[in-house]
Amino acid sequence: MTQVEQVAAAADKTACWVLHAFLSKRMHGLGDPCHTLEVWGYRLNHVQQPADEYDDAVNVGLREDLRTGVRLAKLWEEVTGSEGKLQLWLHPVSDQQCMDNMAKVVAKYQLLGALPALGQRIATQSGPVALRLRDLVEANRDVTLGVLWSIALKWQVPHLVNMPQLRLETRRMLPEVYQPAAPKPEDVAILLEGDEEVDIDTLRAKGWCAVYEAGGCIDDTGLLKSFRDGVRHNFELVNAATARLGRVPRMLAADDVFSGGLEEKTVILFVAHLAQRLLELSVEDRAAHVITQALRRHAWQKKYVQACVRGWLARQLVNEMKARGALVLAAKAYMERWQAAHKLQAWWRGVKVRRQHGNVLLAVRQRRLHSKAAAVIQRAFRAHLQQARYLRQRQALAVITQAVPMFRARMLVLVARRAAATQAAAATVMQSQWRARCAMRAKAVALHNIVRVQALWRGWKVRRNDGRAKAEARRKLTAAAAVAARNPNKTLGARVRDALEQLKSRKDPAQLSQALQSMETGSSYSLACCELIVESRGVAGLLRLMRGLNRSKPHVELLLRMLAVMSHICRHAHLVPAMFASEDCIPTLSERLQFFRDQEDVFMAAMSVVVKLLGPPGHALAVAKMPSVVKTWEGIGQIVSRRIDMERKYIHRLEGQKGSDASAKEATRKLLAAAKQLEAMQAIISQVTHEARLHGVQGA
Repeated sequence: MTQVEQVAAAADKTACWVLHAFLSKRMHGLGDPCHTLEVWGYRLNHVQQPADEYDDAVNVGLREDLRTGVRLAKLWEEVTGSEGKLQLWLHPVSDQQCMDNMAKVVAKYQLLGALPALGQRIATQSGPVALRLRDLVEANRDVTLGVLWSIALKWQVPHLVNMPQLRLETRRMLPEVYQPAAPKPEDVAILLEGDEEVDIDTLRAKGWCAVYEAGGCIDDTGLLKSFRDGVRHNFELVNAATARLGRVPRMLAADDVFSGGLEEKTVILFVAHLAQRLLELSVEDRAAHVITQALRRHAWQKKYVQACVRGWLARQLVNEMKARGALVLAAKAYMERWQAAHKLQAWWRGVKVRRQHGNVLLAVRQRRLHSKAAAVIQRAFRAHLQQARYLRQRQALAVITQAVPMFRARMLVLVARRAAATQAAAATVMQSQWRARCAMRAKAVALHNIVRVQALWRGWKVRRNDGRAKAEARRKLTAAAAVAARNPNKTLGARVRDALEQLKSRKDPAQLSQALQSMETGSSYSLACCELIVESRGVAGLLRLMRGLNRSKPHVELLLRMLAVMSHICRHAHLVPAMFASEDCIPTLSERLQFFRDQEDVFMAAMSVVVKLLGPPGHALAVAKMPSVVKTWEGIGQIVSRRIDMERKYIHRLEGQKGSDASAKEATRKLLAAAKQLEAMQAIISQVTHEARLHGVQGA
């Protein structure tokens, strides 16, 4: 990119500039569109700077992407939250432009204390190295990683760990930390016995950790492998524990220990993540402990309140029961006194009544005696009436007992007579049916014999009369075979081959008609001719010629002969895929269907070819993936459907107006032809749609 292109790309882009650039070639003479939008109440105030379009993603590599300084500037804006944009070269093309960008960015980081001054040393993986802009621009690996580590140490570690909370948690847990006792120097000295090698037995008996820490020498391959396995196991335990804790990245590996030791920066970041996660878990544990104690206190308070309420209710119930017992005793004593008083009052009233109304009581007693006597007399009379009724019923029962068996016997006789009559009628019907069946069978046998005799007679007569015709036909076939053997150019294959050459070179309708007639004759009688047409790309030639035909009568005749040739080829199943694969076969036939939809003979001939082409599996699915073809078919179906509606309305109008029979017959013929065309079109559309649904093809 040249300097001019960079300046053009670095220009600020405003909404008004974009609107003018879009409408400058489309709307002329309409004034200023920005002014018109402001009049309407729409102000275009958006301004997009080049830095907003810069891609900050790492594309090539960390060193190559950081050498321009643009991504370090973006990092400075993110960590400081500064909205001021640095004036940088977004796409520098020279080292000097990269140096300018890097100087501005490093100066910003030096003001924040994240990086030392230029020339001072910075910690790297290979040791302290002087910080120079040239090393950053030239993508020096150690210097680039040292700069990134200084920036991470400035912001990421304090961001990860809450230092005040860590100090508080350390003071709280300091008494609980286990500190093992260091080994005594005399024990290590006794074990080492100088700088000489320690054998494996002594090492297993007294332990090799002290030997290793004191600088002893271990000479055992198995022990070294055991040590490596133990270290790997320990790191697996550490990674498993951090995975259970969650939100702690997996940064430590046992292979780093064996390849030169763990990197200090990696260990610091890992410990920072682990400390922050442990602080979060400690806070969560204390919060859970406080919540559990509060819940338990609340539960005990609830139980205590419930117990107090139950005690108070029990005491109230006991007091209420005591009060109810006293009331029951008082009511019982009152009722006893009331009953005694009532009895005394009733006895006294009876005495007074008997003293005052003795005659009346005597009359009442006599009346009661009379009532009892009348009741006894009535009971005796009713018993007499009931006994008489019983005697009459016994006599009636005796009469019925004698009459019922006689009635049953008469009914049995009547049923037997009816059954005999039914059986006689059934036998008569069966006999008549059997005789009729025998007569029909005899008639059928006689007719069969008559037909056989007639057939034999007609066959003998035909053989006698047609013998000469067959002999003449054999003679002509033999003569034709001899002529074809003498003149090979007159065979069907040669005629079809000449017709294919004429299709490529001739354009006269008469000559094309003769060539197509030869192809039609050859394809109708010979499979070899059909294979010759397909192999010689004759189908493609027919389709190319078909696309140039119009509605004139000679062209319609040519089109019918072409469709006849294609129909003859489609009779052979193994040639259909090759014909289907011809260039624009289905689209060309669909176009002919739409072009000749009002001519029944051409439409149905083309439709028969399309139906045969859709027969093999997979062809309908291939057509379903041609949205233009399916849309053309649907349009043809709609046009034919509307034509059917118009013909029906015309027939109804003729019936109402009593039109001529010729017009009605012509309208009916057109209606039937259109219905046939619509049925064929709907059949192929439904076939293609069904295949599309089965295979999940969209848009068909």
